[in-house]
Amino acid sequence: MSSTVANPTRLLPEAKFPPEDPESLRKENARLKRRLERIEATLERNMAIADTQAGLNAARTVEQQKQQKYMDMLLQSSPDIMILFDQGGRFSYCTDVFIKAAGFHNFSQINGRNYKDVFGKFTDVETENSWINLMFGILNNPQGEHGSLQAEEVLDFTEGAENPRKYTIHFTTMQGSHGTVEGAVMLFHDITEIEKARSDAEEARIAAEQANQVKSEFLANMSHEIRTPMNAIIGMTGIAKSSRNIEKMLYCIGKINDSSEHLLGVINDILDMSKIEANKLELSYTEFDFVKMLIKMVNVINFRVDEKHQTFNVRLDRDLPPAIICDEQRLSQVIANLLSNAVKFTPEKGTITLSAKKLAEEGEYCTIRIEVQDTGIGLTEEQRGRLFQSFQQADSSISRKFGGTGLGLAISKRIIEMMGGTIQVTSVYGSGSNFAFSIRVKRGKAEPRHSLLKEGVNWGNLRCLVVDDMPDILEYFKELADRIGVFCDTASGGQEALKKIEENGPYDIYFVDWKMPGMDGVELSRRIKESETQTADVQNLAKPNSAKLPPAKSVVIMISAQDWNAIEEEAQAAGIKKFIQKPLFASTIADCIKDCLGLGSALSRESTETMTDYTGFRVLMAEDIEINREIVLTVLEPSNLEIDCAENGVQAVEMFISNPDKYDMIFMDIHMPEMDGYEATRKIREFEANRTAASKGLEFVPTAQTPTQLLRRASHVPIIAMTANVFREDIEKCLAAGMDSHIGKPLNFDDVMQILTQYLPKNSR
Repeated sequence: MSSTVANPTRLLPEAKFPPEDPESLRKENARLKRRLERIEATLERNMAIADTQAGLNAARTVEQQKQQKYMDMLLQSSPDIMILFDQGGRFSYCTDVFIKAAGFHNFSQINGRNYKDVFGKFTDVETENSWINLMFGILNNPQGEHGSLQAEEVLDFTEGAENPRKYTIHFTTMQGSHGTVEGAVMLFHDITEIEKARSDAEEARIAAEQANQVKSEFLANMSHEIRTPMNAIIGMTGIAKSSRNIEKMLYCIGKINDSSEHLLGVINDILDMSKIEANKLELSYTEFDFVKMLIKMVNVINFRVDEKHQTFNVRLDRDLPPAIICDEQRLSQVIANLLSNAVKFTPEKGTITLSAKKLAEEGEYCTIRIEVQDTGIGLTEEQRGRLFQSFQQADSSISRKFGGTGLGLAISKRIIEMMGGTIQVTSVYGSGSNFAFSIRVKRGKAEPRHSLLKEGVNWGNLRCLVVDDMPDILEYFKELADRIGVFCDTASGGQEALKKIEENGPYDIYFVDWKMPGMDGVELSRRIKESETQTADVQNLAKPNSAKLPPAKSVVIMISAQDWNAIEEEAQAAGIKKFIQKPLFASTIADCIKDCLGLGSALSRESTETMTDYTGFRVLMAEDIEINREIVLTVLEPSNLEIDCAENGVQAVEMFISNPDKYDMIFMDIHMPEMDGYEATRKIREFEANRTAASKGLEFVPTAQTPTQLLRRASHVPIIAMTANVFREDIEKCLAAGMDSHIGKPLNFDDVMQILTQYLPKNSR
């Protein structure tokens, strides 16, 4: 720039000065000098401006380059696909994410290619109304107007990888400086994960609403299940109070008892489910007789089978271990639930079968499979899918028609899983269901019984005839007889039985079903007795000079699913001496035969001992609720047991300390005013330990020993917890406080008698 102003005088106009006027010349020079200075100042300012402008231009270039750099970085690192097309729909630019996704090596492979060439691999480009052709249609708009379109499509750019993704696609034309369309930009935004999250959130919302609905229905169902027996209890109590008819009063009491047991079952289900939800359900393993446990379950369910006139069969594998180590209470709970459901959902005169068999054995462990099969209403595939879920039944109509909490199967499934097993169901809708579970258990130490009858007797001489119209019963009976070791013949009806008696002579023992077509069991028994009398008369006539022969001494035993009380009078009149309720167990048949032969039966003897005489024994009962005291006093009144009552823990401690040798046992409630059962027990144990230490001249330090140590050291009175707290941790807390055992409320008569038998042995006084 300086070269252009090297001679500043060129900018000055020429001037002519008169030589004769030096003053004028001086003035002119001064003016020119000032003008020159102004021009130089202007030039310097222009040069500074030029330098500044050059600097700005240079800085702008650097900034533009920086912006371009970041723009390139933004485009290349963008997770979205961006593609620029020229006016002809040809690729002019795309981000790297598209190149990688579509499997190209670089942009040069698609630069300048038509969109149909490239997108033809990923979507339909031939159909005129396809989404991509509609978008490029606005690019070819002859009017050249600016436009945009948006769509959502599922595309798989990774050919062969089967990884379809869902995109929101924006297509917008680009206009030049003159307003003409010079190309278009297409943006693909991957919304696969957003859609999945949205779908998951929607599913979660629906699931939450369904869960709330299920719980609302469950609460409504629980209200119904609780209020129904309560209504029966209150209603029947009012009827009994207003009636003077003994039969009606007994009927009402029976209904009150049934409703109370049902209500207790509902409460137990709710408590068990709450323990499962809190992960506090625990198992308690003990050794027990497996078959006897099954007999108990069958006896519990038999009356319901009888009410619906159903057929109940039991099939037990002869290889089942006589004793196993498992949680007897929980295993019984599962079997009882499956049997109860089978009875509930099987119509009248349907069939229910309980079977158990040993699947495998390894060392001291064996795997047992238990099945409950019925001919009930069955289940659909959809119902089976949610059968074991909490708070649900097969469908809501079942809840209304059949009742129940909907918790039983969920609880059963959890118990079986805790035992290391699995539970399954197979079902045909309208034809019945089969519930089966397998558990691995440890064998007990009980020795296997090779014969169920007394050894040393020639049982081969014993002849039995079984009469039943059901082939399954006859087959099962022959199998049981074979296990027992006695001869067994079978007949499918009364006429066939009489024919066999005529051909083979009288049998020693007859097992006769009650209800059979043609001739029922009572009529057959009558004819058997008449036949024996006629045979004896004929023999006596043939030998008139010999001593008269009595009729054959045979025993007729009635077998039936019905209650013995319903037919007892008629049956005994026909000569029937014994009764066995179906389903049949080998041990029950063996006991009945031994009883018939005068060999005795432990079971039959035990069953006649309804109440032991505890005259001379005295018990202290600590219970704050009057009706609970009244129940215990009334239940134990026939035992002649003397019972003193305390209304709280303080009274109980005072009564015991005042005369410790007076009491043989203490029943201790837990929740009482003034002093609870735990504290009362600890004080009694402390007193006993102090007393024992004083008698031995020892010093007792109560803080140095636990209640368990005190129990081992001192001679103590048995203290039995009698409380509604029945969780395992409650029982452990009772034992830790120094108690000897535990009985749950509501009281079970058999449990109370078992405790008395254990801690107040007969003939000990």
